[in-house]
Amino acid sequence: MHETGVAEIFSGIGPEHLAASHSAWSADVSEFGPWDDGFASSVENTGRIWRARAYDGPASIHITGPCVSTMDAASEFIRRGVMEPWSSVIAVQQTAGRGRRKRRWDSPAGNLYGTWYWPLSGEKDDPLSGYRNLASLLAGDILATVLREQGIGVQIKWPNDIILGGRKLCGILVEGRGSAVLVGIGINLVSAPGDGLIDDDFSLPAVCLDPDGQRFRPLSFWTGLMEAGRAHFENTLNTLTPPDFVRRLEANLAWRGRRVVVRKEKEPPFEAFLCGLASDGALKIRRSGETEILYSATIRPV
Repeated sequence: MHETGVAEIFSGIGPEHLAASHSAWSADVSEFGPWDDGFASSVENTGRIWRARAYDGPASIHITGPCVSTMDAASEFIRRGVMEPWSSVIAVQQTAGRGRRKRRWDSPAGNLYGTWYWPLSGEKDDPLSGYRNLASLLAGDILATVLREQGIGVQIKWPNDIILGGRKLCGILVEGRGSAVLVGIGINLVSAPGDGLIDDDFSLPAVCLDPDGQRFRPLSFWTGLMEAGRAHFENTLNTLTPPDFVRRLEANLAWRGRRVVVRKEKEPPFEAFLCGLASDGALKIRRSGETEILYSATIRPV
C-alpha cells in the first residue's frame, strides 16, 4: 500500500488520516496494520510510502487521499513506471470522478473508488486481443459474479452498470490508454445519492450495500475483488471464446425479454423489446417489428 502525492492529480495520505476519513476506513486500517513507513522510493516525487504488513496479495494496491479520479491517478502511476498489470489504485474520495458520457460521479468517503490495470494490449498477435473490445462487458461480468458469490443478487445493466433491486449500485468505466486498459470501478458501499440528487432524469436511482459499514469496507472488499476477479478473468479468457462469453453474460442481463425505454444520441427516447446481445456484445432490440443492433445507448425499464 502506498502513500503518494502529486498535488494536481492526487494527494498523499497516511494511516492516521485514512482512518479518520470514515469509520469503514478506520476498520480497514486496523485490520491491515501495522503500517510501516520510511520505504525508499526510486521514482522521482513519489513521496513517502506506507506498507501494510497484513497485506501480501499478488499485486500492488496504491492508496491515495482525495484525487481528481483514480483513472487519472493510475495513468500517472503507469507513466512513472510504478504500476504493473493487475495492480490498482483506490482513493478515499474523488474530486472529479466520472462515469459514462463524462457524467460526474458523486464520491464521498466510505464508498469505493478504484482503477484496475488489465493486461489487454490489443496487439493482433496477442491471444487475448479479441477481448479488448469486450473489456467493458467483462468488467461488469466479473464484478457481478464476485457480488453474487457473496449472496448479493445483482444484475448487469448493459453495458456494465451493476443494479440491485432496480437501482444502480456500481458504475464501471473502461478506458484504453496506449497499451493499457484501465477499469474504473465505483461502488456505493455505505452511501448513495438521494433520488433528488440524480442530475439525469433518465438515470436509475441509486442504492448502497451497507449503510452501517459493518460488512463491506473499501480496502477489504477491494483486496477480495482483486484476487477473485483476476481468477474469473483468467478462467473466462482461457475457457471461453468471446462469443461464448457474451452468451454466458446474456443470462444475467437486466430486463432481457422485457420492454425498455432506449435513449440514443440525437434521437428522442423510444420503447423497444430487449432481445439480448449480439455476438460482439452490442445490444439487440426490436422495435416496430425490426431488429436493431445498438453500440451506444442508455436503457431503463418501461
